[in-house]
Amino acid sequence: MSATLHVVSPTPRDVTSGVQLLVPQGPDFQAGAKAPAGILAVDAPQISTPPANLVSGAQPLASSTADPGARWSDEIGGESVGLQEPEPPARPLDNQTIYRIIRAAAASLSGDTLYSAVSADDQLGLLYGFVLFPQASKHLGSLLRLMRSRAEAAFLDTFGSTAEELLAVTGAVTPADRLRAVSGQFLWHEPWPSRFRHAGTIPEFQAAQNEEAIENQFRPIVLPALALGLSSERGLAIAYDAVATRGVGGGLRWLVDTAGPLRTQQQRAHALSVLGSPDLAAFQQTVPWLRADGAFGPDTHAALVDALRRQGDVPMPTPDELVATLVEAAEDDHHERLERLEDSELVTDARVSA
Repeated sequence: MSATLHVVSPTPRDVTSGVQLLVPQGPDFQAGAKAPAGILAVDAPQISTPPANLVSGAQPLASSTADPGARWSDEIGGESVGLQEPEPPARPLDNQTIYRIIRAAAASLSGDTLYSAVSADDQLGLLYGFVLFPQASKHLGSLLRLMRSRAEAAFLDTFGSTAEELLAVTGAVTPADRLRAVSGQFLWHEPWPSRFRHAGTIPEFQAAQNEEAIENQFRPIVLPALALGLSSERGLAIAYDAVATRGVGGGLRWLVDTAGPLRTQQQRAHALSVLGSPDLAAFQQTVPWLRADGAFGPDTHAALVDALRRQGDVPMPTPDELVATLVEAAEDDHHERLERLEDSELVTDARVSA
């Protein structure tokens, strides 16, 4: 995978690119050019052959292609050795970078339809938007509430007199209740798909989709994903695909179960010993974003890996190795999506930080 400069399209209205291509200029002078007019050429003086007695007995040097420096040098000291370039610091994640990461993952989910994408799943119900927010999850209901808050008149105009019922059903507590029919019709049956497609054309509702994806799907997994070692744009795109298609908890669990290096109880106990922690709860108390419950969940697994990497005594997988492991382990459509992300030009292999 090589990092290449590309123009990313489409982007949200508030994301712009000011990249200009620099065209190298031609040389000001060309080899072999004639001297300008007015400059007189000076003939070189003729050198006569030296007297024979000055060169008598001298033997001509044999021609050689060897480096003259191997035989003769007035320089004192060793060779000049270039210093190794330090690894550039990680770039802090901003909303523009996060959007590019999410957009790269969305390319395999909604395709060219983007914000107006509508699909259905027999377990998840209606799938809607550029990352296909599932009806059975909390995300579709959260998105609809954001849409209404951003443009209430347009929301009521789009979803009609049943808008409040739609919000109530999609905002229910359990997945089963979120899948109930609204106004006597399931959301994956007309007229609902047409209404959702139209909503995807409204800029305020597109911005609401961006906000839901960034704030409620991406940010919750940033710290665990970075801790695990998925610390490049590409690695985070792989992580986000798992979250968008499995949920925050399910996605993180798949990432750690698939690529986490601490597989056995013995490995975990050794990790705690290396770090000088008497038990798991004591270690969890040293990590601000962990809950000190003594349970070895995927977030704690990722935090242990990060602590070992910082400590430096135990080798940990590199970001590229983690990406390769996840791509290889994925199956069917998931494998195809991750392969595309592995080669995607929408993201780079640059390191990022929270």
